[in-house]
Amino acid sequence: MAGQSQIEIKRRIRSVRNTQHITRAMQIVSAVKLRRVQALIDAVTPYAQKLEELLSGVIRVGQHPLLQERKMERVRYVVMAVDHGLTGGYSTNLAEWVAHVLKQEEHPYDLWVLGQKGVDLLEVRGALPDRVYEDMGEDIDWLKVCQLAQCLRDAFLSGEVDAVYALYMHHVNTMVHSPTLRRLLPAEIPQESTEYGQTIFEPSPAEVFNSLLPRYIDVLLYTVLLNAKCSEHAARMVAMRQATDNADEMIEALTLSLNRARQSGITAEISEIVGGANALAEEVDR
Repeated sequence: MAGQSQIEIKRRIRSVRNTQHITRAMQIVSAVKLRRVQALIDAVTPYAQKLEELLSGVIRVGQHPLLQERKMERVRYVVMAVDHGLTGGYSTNLAEWVAHVLKQEEHPYDLWVLGQKGVDLLEVRGALPDRVYEDMGEDIDWLKVCQLAQCLRDAFLSGEVDAVYALYMHHVNTMVHSPTLRRLLPAEIPQESTEYGQTIFEPSPAEVFNSLLPRYIDVLLYTVLLNAKCSEHAARMVAMRQATDNADEMIEALTLSLNRARQSGITAEISEIVGGANALAEEVDR
């Protein structure tokens, strides 16, 4: 009985160790991917800030249709979900927050989801996606982002929707991801930045503005997606680290159980030997 118990415990220890090797590897991979996406954010942020500053300086020269606010009749929400699991409670928290936001919406809306893993979690909470995008790329494919941004612009300009919002988890740090609602359309350009009154724009300030505004929306969507991807990698890294730590605790507990089983087996064998010796001694005495 004791021997069988030891075999079973050893099998469980091997199984946990094999799983731990996987979770530790996934933790390392997620950390590498997180740093890579953070580097992309660091690279694109100065460009986005300069583009916004430039647009804010010439915004008064004319109005673009992508800036026009109009009577709200239909809204489009774009949820930045994930394509892969093992992110702990990240996807569940996102789905619960999105469902809450949608319940507060007073206007008709349609729901686009980027990432297959978020679909089921949203559906069970009553949020049925109208369109699902899968696999925007591990590092967020720029061309796919531009194509998606063009679809959103076309829908807004045609009057199909009157506003477009992104719902995602903004990356604050490794442990903190903030639920964020960001308006993409109509575009919001701050007007308090320095004006380029003495700058010569060719062919004209209005044409420069009209040309750069669609690119600004591309970049805005790109940064939102990068932030969401950053949060995803951070959540997966933390989840895998916790799984690795839990495996350590489980191995320690199983090792203790194995030692106890060995001790019980040895004690039983000693008892049998002592019992046999006593019985033999009694036979001799007779």
